[in-house]
Amino acid sequence: MGELTKLTDFYRLDYRIGAVFNEVTEGRVQLIPAGAWKVLRARLVHDFEERGPRAMFELGLPLGSSFADELMQHISDPVVLMRRLTDMAAAAGWGIFSVVGDLQYGSQLTVTAANCVFCENQEMSTSPQCDFLVGTVKGIVDRVYGAPHEVWEESCAAMGDSACQTIAEESTEELMSPDSPAIRSLVNAPLGVAVAKSLGVAVAKS
Repeated sequence: MGELTKLTDFYRLDYRIGAVFNEVTEGRVQLIPAGAWKVLRARLVHDFEERGPRAMFELGLPLGSSFADELMQHISDPVVLMRRLTDMAAAAGWGIFSVVGDLQYGSQLTVTAANCVFCENQEMSTSPQCDFLVGTVKGIVDRVYGAPHEVWEESCAAMGDSACQTIAEESTEELMSPDSPAIRSLVNAPLGVAVAKSLGVAVAKS
C-alpha cells in the first residue's frame, strides 16, 4: 500500500505571515469554520426563504469554476484533474470525496461526499441541503469538460442518507428541459425548503 495522503501534500501554512497556500497553484486559501458556515446558510434561508438555497448554489458556481481554472493551468488530463480536485476537497475538510463515471469526457459523473461538512450538525430535512456543494460541482465540471451539465443532489446526509451524492450529466442545451431530473425535483420541492439544483445555469466557456 502507498503512503497515506497528508494535509501538507496539498496546503502549506506560513506562520510568519499568517497565510495558507495551495501547493499546486501557490495561490492563497482560507478556512471557514463549519459552525460559521451553518449560521451563514441558516441566515440566507431565513432572510430569503426559497431563494436562500439558490444563493448558496450561485456562490458555489464561480468557486468551482475558479478551482478548475487554477488547476487547469498545471494539469491538462481531465481524469487526473478531477481526482486531484476531489483529493483537495477532502484535504480542505469538506469530507471524504470520490468521483466515478466518465472522467475522460464528463458525460455522466457521480460525486460522493461522506462526512460532508455542509451537513455538519444540520437538522434532519426532507430535501437535500448541499446547495453550495452542488454549485461547486457544476462550476468544476462545466469548466473542465467545456460543456454545460445538469447537476443535482441525489442523496444527502441531512435527509438521513449515508453520504451526500451529486449527479452531473452533460446537457445538450444551455437550458435544461422541463423533464430533467433537476427541474422535476425543484418543481416537487415545497417552498422554503432548500433544494440545490443547477436550474440550467451554465458557466461561460473559456
